[in-house]
Amino acid sequence: MRVRVEYRTILIDVTKRDAEEVELEEGATVGDLIKTLVKKYGDDFEIGFKHARRRMVRVFVEVNEEPSTYPECTNIKLKDGDRVVITPLPLAWGG
Repeated sequence: MRVRVEYRTILIDVTKRDAEEVELEEGATVGDLIKTLVKKYGDDFEIGFKHARRRMVRVFVEVNEEPSTYPECTNIKLKDGDRVVITPLPLAWGG
């Protein structure tokens, strides 16, 4: 299946794009998507998620305009054609 991923803030610099289509296995979750993107883009991509676990950054994730945050979003199931927006913000911005 394919999902559209849109990047915001620092992830645009890391990925050198603001959006892309990502191929995933049927039944994949947001957590699987994040793992796929970390594998593709490496440590610079993963750092926001590491910081989110330590509460230095809040990562907002929207799936088809339904808001969530990381890591709470990792079990959300995706389906073909979904739109995922990932926005990491320092806590000073996104509180």
